[in-house]
Amino acid sequence: MLSALDAEDPDKWPDQLHDYYIAKYYADEWLIHNTDLDYVIVQPTALTNDPAQGGITLQPQRPSTISRADVADVLVAALDSNRHRDTVKIASGNEAIVKALHV
Repeated sequence: MLSALDAEDPDKWPDQLHDYYIAKYYADEWLIHNTDLDYVIVQPTALTNDPAQGGITLQPQRPSTISRADVADVLVAALDSNRHRDTVKIASGNEAIVKALHV
C-alpha cells in the first residue's frame, strides 16, 4: 500500500501536508491492526516526475526525493518480495529495487 514517509509519526509531518498525512496515518493503522493481509506499506519521500532511476535507498533522511516511476516499480516489486506485514521507507538511491526489497 502506498503511504508517506513517517506517516506513523505526527511530529515529522510537513505542515503543508498535514491533512494528507492524517489520511495516510489512519489508513496504515487500519491495515496493520485490522486485517490479516500480507501487506507491505511503502513510505516514499517527496515525489518527483523524473524518469525512473531503478535504484532506491531504504531508511532515507529528509530532505530527499524519489520519482513516481520508481515508486511504481517498488510497489510492483513488493508484490513478489519476501517482506510481509512490513513498512518500507524509500528514496532514490543506488541499490537495485529488487535487491533492496529482497525479491
